[in-house]
Amino acid sequence: MNKEMNQANVSIEGKMTMKKMRMFLAAIMILSAHYVGSAQTTVSGQNLTVHYPAVSQRGGINEIVLVKAPGIFQDGDEVAVRTSKNVLAGTGVVANGTAVVTVWSDDAYTSDVVEGAVEGEPMSVSRWSKSEGKEQALSLTGITDGLTGTALNTTLVYISNGVLVVTAGIQTAVEDVQTMPTDFALEQNYPNPFNPSTMIKYALPSDGMVTLQIFNSLGAQVATLVSGTQHAGVHEVSFNASGLASGMYVYILRTASFSASKRMMLLK
Repeated sequence: MNKEMNQANVSIEGKMTMKKMRMFLAAIMILSAHYVGSAQTTVSGQNLTVHYPAVSQRGGINEIVLVKAPGIFQDGDEVAVRTSKNVLAGTGVVANGTAVVTVWSDDAYTSDVVEGAVEGEPMSVSRWSKSEGKEQALSLTGITDGLTGTALNTTLVYISNGVLVVTAGIQTAVEDVQTMPTDFALEQNYPNPFNPSTMIKYALPSDGMVTLQIFNSLGAQVATLVSGTQHAGVHEVSFNASGLASGMYVYILRTASFSASKRMMLLK
């Protein structure tokens, strides 16, 4: 009797495993169908993000997010997914009207640093328009579980090993409006630690001469990212440290009446 029950349990577990496997394969087919034709892009290297820094594997667990924005996306646009703490957790390039973004989890072995998404954490999606040269926040209008086909609410959250199909649109003018900064500000780079690229954002309340420079731990200048007149507003620049050694670096923003610095860590 016990033997028969054990065999029945094994049979049920086997059916469940096969069901999950079929669902997973179906999700892969969905992704492949939407992303067909991207092989040429991959060969040419154009699928690599240019505006957003590359996000490498971190905790070993991820979520696949397929993002569509009918009538908005153009091939070559870039899509970024950020956590509620503004950590860049995944990026992708639009091909055939769709971006496939791998969102990486936070690495549990680096408890002192948050570099990815945690289970159930809400996330936001933005798009860098290649033709317009600007970033736009996306408003999510629909989310579907790619494994089950179940419609979810329109809040994107991190689900380990999940596959989500997201439909998005540009936020309205009221949602997307950015007020002109009233003070100078230099933000912490993201991601941090980084390898090899990171983003640095700063705010200027007025037009003027600006320099943004990078120094190593010995005080030697290793890069100049900005040197010239810039308009008032929020600016963001990318720093690629592929030719530098691992270690602590300092970036300094200077204007005629303002100076600020912050540290960042390059880990290779």
